[in-house]
Amino acid sequence: MSRPAAGTLVVQAFDPGKVMRARIRLGIFWLASLAAMYFFCRYTLIPGYAEAQAELSTLQSQLIESRGELESLKTRLVQRERADQVSTLAGNTLEKELADGKDQIAALRSELSFYEKVVSGGADQAGLAINDLEIRSGQNPSVYRFIVTLSQNLKKDRMAKGGVTLSIRGVSNGKLTRLDFKRLSGADGPSSVGFDFKYFQRIEGSIMLPEGFVPDQVQVSANGDSGVGTVRREFEWKAATASRTG
Repeated sequence: MSRPAAGTLVVQAFDPGKVMRARIRLGIFWLASLAAMYFFCRYTLIPGYAEAQAELSTLQSQLIESRGELESLKTRLVQRERADQVSTLAGNTLEKELADGKDQIAALRSELSFYEKVVSGGADQAGLAINDLEIRSGQNPSVYRFIVTLSQNLKKDRMAKGGVTLSIRGVSNGKLTRLDFKRLSGADGPSSVGFDFKYFQRIEGSIMLPEGFVPDQVQVSANGDSGVGTVRREFEWKAATASRTG
């Protein structure tokens, strides 16, 4: 066959299907080359990739499990802390109740001892008696509250009436000083604290010590009406104030 001369127009038939098939074959070849490259790199250039992938999956599973255990431990820790707080609060409350109970028992024993003295010893000696003195400190360091316990065993069940006064001996400015009840109760205070009872009575009142005065001894005087008499008794300040606070 002779080649067409230069400048001669040649007409050939165009087949679209043939072009499409050629493109499909080219695409398949390209994908196959990519797959080959992937497997070549995976198993040749990166040895142990499959094992590493399996180990990574195992570690991920363990991490998820560990996170679950951590959340469980956090929940248990919060519950334990709450239980400890409740136990601590209950323990503190119980300790306070026990301390209060001990104080109440001590007070009841003191009262029982006093009643036993009144019942058993009162008949041996007729007349007015000063049984006890308590001095309790308050919020103001110079102000104190006193409680004097009196009893009496008079004939024909007579009522004991009169007044109680206190005087305190101590040291002020290096000198021995005694303060009478008028000085202790203040200018507007009572001259005495009255009592009126048949068997026994607790008389309460307040006193105020001057600044710089150091008390040492307290003298309690119970001055009864006619027929009752007057009695005095001295108490050490430390003994009267021992473990007694308002």
